[in-house]
Amino acid sequence: MSAVTANRSHPFPFRTRKLSCFTYSSVLPNGGKAGKLLAFIFIQINFYSINLQFSMQRDSNRKIALERIEILFELASKSDDKFADRYVYLARKIAMRYTLKISQNLKKKFCHHCYIYFKLNRVTIRTNSKNKAIEYTCSDCKKVTRYGYRQKKNK
Repeated sequence: MSAVTANRSHPFPFRTRKLSCFTYSSVLPNGGKAGKLLAFIFIQINFYSINLQFSMQRDSNRKIALERIEILFELASKSDDKFADRYVYLARKIAMRYTLKISQNLKKKFCHHCYIYFKLNRVTIRTNSKNKAIEYTCSDCKKVTRYGYRQKKNK
């Protein structure tokens, strides 16, 4: 029995480990090269099954992160200004950590320049018929964020 080790130059060294597999050098011709090939195939199959497990775990983590972001925005709507800003900050950090996009209706609830949570006393909302947009003017940084409302054409 000989040991086959995975490639050490792989970018994820924690996945490399020593695997034991039989080489059939006495039974197979060419000094057991077919047995080494079988060991290599076994390593590859094991590597892809590990990748599948990581992707499944990643999907579940992303779902949990989306739930947490929604909870943070609910808390921000109920709390005072200082805590609301902190909840927006945490929600953005979670979205960046798990490479998620914050949904469009949640994006409209905070300033994209200074990241404060919009409440009635911290934002001015008006429609601009010339640009066909809804304008959110932040009371802290005085920046304007526009969201278009142009209707789609029927084909």
